[in-house]
Formats: sequence, structure tokens, C-alpha cells
Amino acid sequence: MYMSHLPLIESLRSKVMRLVELNAALRQECGKLSEQRTKLQREKAELNERIASLEERIKFLELKQGFGADEAAQRRARSRVNRLIKEVDRCIAMINK
Repeated sequence: MYMSHLPLIESLRSKVMRLVELNAALRQECGKLSEQRTKLQREKAELNERIASLEERIKFLELKQGFGADEAAQRRARSRVNRLIKEVDRCIAMINK
């Protein structure tokens, strides 16, 4: 009777070994993907910082341009300065609460 089960046992053994190999390969791939995700998250954070910095620079340059340009640009610059002053005032009010 044992001999009749031998092919079935060998087949199961072969399948289990294949599953173990696949599991190891998938774990290795998962590790690589995790490293890649971490790297991409760092890159994204750096790019977001750069975007914020460039946006601030654009605002500054627009403001600077507004003080020496035509009347419409000067109005935009004054409006921007007024909005910034109001924002600072709101911040001060919040701090004083």
C-alpha cells in the first residue's frame, strides 16, 4: 500500500518545494519594491520642497516686478502686500488668544 502512495507523495513534495521557491522569490521582490518605494517617497518629498521653494520665489519675483511696472502690476503688488499683512495680523491675533 505504501508503494502506491509514493507517486502522490513525490508529487506533493515537488509542489511544496516549488511553493517554497516561489515564496522566497516573492519575498525578495517585495524587499526590492519596498526599497524602491522608500526611495521614491524621498524623491517626492525633495521635489515637493523644491516646488514650494520655487513657488515662493515666483511670488517674490511677481511682487518685485509689481513695484516697478505698470499701474495694473502695482495694484496687484499692493493687493498681495495687503493680503500678507492681513494674514500676519490674523496670526498675531491667534497667538494673543
